[in-house]
Amino acid sequence: MVSFPEAIKLFYKNYTNFSDRSTRSEYWWSILWQVILFGVILIPAYPWLFDAIMADEAGVDIAEPTMMAWIGLGLGVIALLGHVLPGIAVAVRRWHDLGQTGWLYLVFAILSAIPVIGWVADVVNVVWFCLKGNEGPNKYGPDPFSPSESIFD
Repeated sequence: MVSFPEAIKLFYKNYTNFSDRSTRSEYWWSILWQVILFGVILIPAYPWLFDAIMADEAGVDIAEPTMMAWIGLGLGVIALLGHVLPGIAVAVRRWHDLGQTGWLYLVFAILSAIPVIGWVADVVNVVWFCLKGNEGPNKYGPDPFSPSESIFD
């Protein structure tokens, strides 16, 4: 199993690697890392975001963002741009670990944009990514858990 710090290193190190395999732990630790990172980056924007959600629910005009909200949102956009490619790469490698083509990432991304069908597609994608990868080598590389063929050495 890949540790949290090792998963973060692999996430950034393999940001353009679309050909190997990623274990469940590598994928889910990287997801947790991104949730924590974006949660911290967006802290300055939380009060405005909360007010905007509440104003929208109440049907009143949304207040202009404060300077702190703009800073938080700007940092969030910059961080998002820096995490799109590594996020796609780790998801493609996760599909590879399951013995599937990485193009399924695109299929699920398109399906996710369709109302109702997207919710089902998202649940199916999460379930797939919770499954154990293929044991032994597959056409995308060696088994990450095989000590003689470890891609982490």
